[in-house]
Amino acid sequence: MERFLSAVVVAGQSAPVGGVSLLESIKIAVLPIAKVFTVCFLGFLMASKYVNILPASGRRLLNGLVFSLLLPCLIFSQLGQAITWQKMLQW
Repeated sequence: MERFLSAVVVAGQSAPVGGVSLLESIKIAVLPIAKVFTVCFLGFLMASKYVNILPASGRRLLNGLVFSLLLPCLIFSQLGQAITWQKMLQW
């Protein structure tokens, strides 16, 4: 394990041909995932019965809002970017 960590540190200090070191590549890969998990954890805390930031009626209202309005909007916005005239003509 010690050799692996020292190899990571040495590889992180010398930049390869692409100009991005190993540690920078790891940081680029981990930060977006960490942001998603942070938002999920905060949502879990807010929805938890033990923390009780949102009462049951507030959780029910937000659940309905997400599934009936926000999720379809997200789906259509992502599909709208993927569908082009060329793809429609290929169908």
